[in-house]
Amino acid sequence: MKKVLGILLAIALIVGTFTGLTLLSASAASQSELIEGKSLFEDFEGNANPYINAPLGGNVEVQSKADGAQVHTGDYSLKFSGGSGTWTMPGISTEATRKVVNGQGSTYQFSAWVYFESAPGDAKLALLFRGTPGIIDGSLDHTYFNPADIVIEPKQWIQVTYTCKINAAQAADSALKVCFDKLGMQTFYLDDISFVKLDNVLGDGTLENSADGWADFKGAPGGKPTRVAGGANGTSWAMQFTPGTSAWSALGFDVGSAIIDDAANNYNGGGAGKYKLTFYAKLTDTSPVESGGFFIFLNSQYHKNAAQVASVLGVDETECVDTFRNYTDKLLNFTKEWQKFEVIMEISEQYVSQMKALYEKSQNATDVYQLLIRFDASGGYYKDGVSAEKGYLIDELTFAEVEETSPTPTAPAVTPTAPVTTATPNPVKEVENGDAENGMTGWGIFSAAGGAATVVEGGANGTGHAVKFVPTGEYDSIAFDLGPAI
Repeated sequence: MKKVLGILLAIALIVGTFTGLTLLSASAASQSELIEGKSLFEDFEGNANPYINAPLGGNVEVQSKADGAQVHTGDYSLKFSGGSGTWTMPGISTEATRKVVNGQGSTYQFSAWVYFESAPGDAKLALLFRGTPGIIDGSLDHTYFNPADIVIEPKQWIQVTYTCKINAAQAADSALKVCFDKLGMQTFYLDDISFVKLDNVLGDGTLENSADGWADFKGAPGGKPTRVAGGANGTSWAMQFTPGTSAWSALGFDVGSAIIDDAANNYNGGGAGKYKLTFYAKLTDTSPVESGGFFIFLNSQYHKNAAQVASVLGVDETECVDTFRNYTDKLLNFTKEWQKFEVIMEISEQYVSQMKALYEKSQNATDVYQLLIRFDASGGYYKDGVSAEKGYLIDELTFAEVEETSPTPTAPAVTPTAPVTTATPNPVKEVENGDAENGMTGWGIFSAAGGAATVVEGGANGTGHAVKFVPTGEYDSIAFDLGPAI
């Protein structure tokens, strides 16, 4: 088929030569479109600029390649000049921004090509949502997109892409607009701009396509997640975590989009219920120990205990829960070989409802719905010290709601009648002195901690004695020896 097409093409070119046919290149059709509640695209090929302005100062003007303008694609681009401060930069107008956002809290992505005629040696370009202080931010009139800065090299076209998650209150801000920041004193060109609302979906737990969804736990900043070659089960990629200096330094994977059911903010998760987490894990080859223990937490990046939550929501502490919870009753043991782990997580209606309330109430709302699967080594792998050599890898992570199924009824089995032999039960073994009536026999202090335990008068249910324990540290605890009964 390829040979036939080649022959036809050759014939067509020969015919064109004899008939005086001239093959002309055609410019791409103009892409200038705004779809309310979804997206905006602008390439200036209509020699017009309906969406981009400079609200804080400076000038924007469509210019043509024919007149010497720098152009990324096509024949036209937008030139910015005349800024009087680093913050006086162009962006998407309030009218256009609000039409795309349409009052919906969600994740938004902005992309454009930029060409700076000159720039300082340490030039970095940022993007932000501007709006009303107290709405867009607690005290400022803006909140930054991620990444916070992109390095700019002059005299070349560079594509810049940023994302930012805002809540419904921020999305409804009447002053909302998108603006560049930090290089307002420079002259530069803009071309091929897009601004789109993204679906809040689960990231790439397999890591085969990207590192989307993976994050450093902000409660102990300084850790470094890195997508590396060589995954579990012969796959190509895995996520390697190098800890910071804190034992609470931890890798996380965001499952908020799978759990939170908040359509107003573009979250369509399953809500409260039972979920199954599966993943593969191993320690790095540089680890000075052969194995290490981990707990698995569900942990909002908005890390607050119940008392702090109560303060934010203005309710009693008894009505609140921590925004973090351990879902493993014992440490999972990672080694230097890949192993598969499964964890069942029962997420309560109270937890989900509370996170929704915090999302609406908190100035840090963009973190609230970032619900991380947190690989916590503070009580295991990092308990005796943390270092850059004590890293670990995670791969092939999945997180899904467990479908509850009704058991299939079965007919009762019919068996021949036979003499019934009743087994003699083992005698019940009981421990002695659990009532502390004979001193401290059987009672003690957990050997890895401290504290003081003594027998005192006045026990429960009218008995004569009880054991009193006074801790001296966080992990101190009293213990009772069940060994003789087991």
